[in-house]
Amino acid sequence: MMSKYVFDPSLAEAVEALRAQDTPFAIATVIRTAGLTAAKPGAKALLRGDGTIMQGWLGGAASVAR
Repeated sequence: MMSKYVFDPSLAEAVEALRAQDTPFAIATVIRTAGLTAAKPGAKALLRGDGTIMQGWLGGAASVAR
């Protein structure tokens, strides 16, 4: 079964809007967790070029990019 985060239509719409405006963005995806965390593998977030999360959620204060 595919994760509900993989085909989120609102995320796809937001990405298309950013592309149309030629606005820098990234999609972050949780691929692995360790210990207690609310974020689960497959969770996604749409980030602006400055790192601001526009949509989605990656977890709490201990989120770390690697």
